[in-house]
Amino acid sequence: MSITVDDEAGEITYVDTEGVQTDTGGNSGTFGEIQWEYTVNMPGEVIDTTGNADGSSVTWTSDEHANVTELRVTSEQTGDSDGSGPGFGVVTGLVGLAAVLGLGLARRLR
Repeated sequence: MSITVDDEAGEITYVDTEGVQTDTGGNSGTFGEIQWEYTVNMPGEVIDTTGNADGSSVTWTSDEHANVTELRVTSEQTGDSDGSGPGFGVVTGLVGLAAVLGLGLARRLR
């Protein structure tokens, strides 16, 4: 998972290639048999994504994104990104959210 901030363009991009792994921990099963949903809330309006955007939220589901190998979303940047304002909290919040979502997805796959 990575988060990049492009101050010049005023954008934040979130990319996760690990969240779509379907390792069933040794259990039998194919990708089509595993149901999953992955949601990311961005700090601003979504301007590009490989998922389904609704305002500043993006969702990927196994029903619609079974062949996706990369969860990617770019949104407008809000707040300051110099580490002293809301921009720092946004990036930290996204990292925390991604960790929680990853744990939740791992639990669903078991």
